[in-house]
Amino acid sequence: GNTEYKVVMTSEGTVGGTVLVSDPVEMEFKTFACSKATLTAAQVAVSLPADAAVSDFHRPDENTVFTLTCPTDLVINEKDTATGALTKVTTQTVTCTAAGWSKFTAPCVAVPEPTQPPPVTEPVKEGLHGGAIAGIVIGVIVFLLIVIILIICICRRGGGGGTENGTSQKYSPRDNEGEPDIGAKEANGDNVSMGSQTAKVELGDEEEAVEAKVEGETAEEKV
Repeated sequence: GNTEYKVVMTSEGTVGGTVLVSDPVEMEFKTFACSKATLTAAQVAVSLPADAAVSDFHRPDENTVFTLTCPTDLVINEKDTATGALTKVTTQTVTCTAAGWSKFTAPCVAVPEPTQPPPVTEPVKEGLHGGAIAGIVIGVIVFLLIVIILIICICRRGGGGGTENGTSQKYSPRDNEGEPDIGAKEANGDNVSMGSQTAKVELGDEEEAVEAKVEGETAEEKV
């Protein structure tokens, strides 16, 4: 602690049977509880309020507060109890007591760089390979061909006329040329039987023309 000492020294000796004693020499000295060197050895800067000078030795005084500051880019080695991370505080205070400096944390430490999370890589989407694309194209073409063929067949079946055996037959006005006059045959006594012959044949109606021709041929065969 902070104590003052006083030392008195004398020397005494015997010379020729005579005891000689020297005059006393007094020496006084003091011991201090706190030393500035203790703080500087902890690698912190010491300061007082209002920029007061800091002496090398200090007596106990709880009313005098010293500020300890960490060097640049360093912080006090104190961690948050909740997160476990450094508090990043750079200053702390101490006082001089009879037992020495009050408790402080030293040395200061560097702040670790934050850990970056690994980058998230998205899975690469693979496109269709050449064989799959070719198969899709061929399938579409075949489907279109089938649809076209069906349309053609439907158009042919619905647009053209036909006979009883399924074959188509076109009518022309010339088909009646050279046919004998039915009335003339009746006048000459020819036995002509036409039970269901059509009286009139319209040139624009293909089906009726074909029916008239067929019945006319039947009548000729009977004659």
